[in-house]
Amino acid sequence: MTFMAGDKDSQSMTENLASRLSEIRHAFENGTTPPEIVQVLNAHVERMVASGVADQALKVGDAAPLSQQIAGRNCSLGDLMGESGLVLTWFRGNW
Repeated sequence: MTFMAGDKDSQSMTENLASRLSEIRHAFENGTTPPEIVQVLNAHVERMVASGVADQALKVGDAAPLSQQIAGRNCSLGDLMGESGLVLTWFRGNW
């Protein structure tokens, strides 16, 4: 499966997501969150960006890699998607 940029749906979805994320960030930074917490979190984001980790992320047009499910079997996004939609989530954990 490949992430495509050409269709209007994906472009509109990307623009909507960027707009919504901007609204969320503004509300977070200007809401009830204590300024020292905002400062710490923003510093972590800046360090992540400076580390270059985002440069390793999939970009539009990149092929999605095979993933391994909890059961240990490899699968592709195309296999999982079938006739319906598919929601992907990634999280970076360091617990």
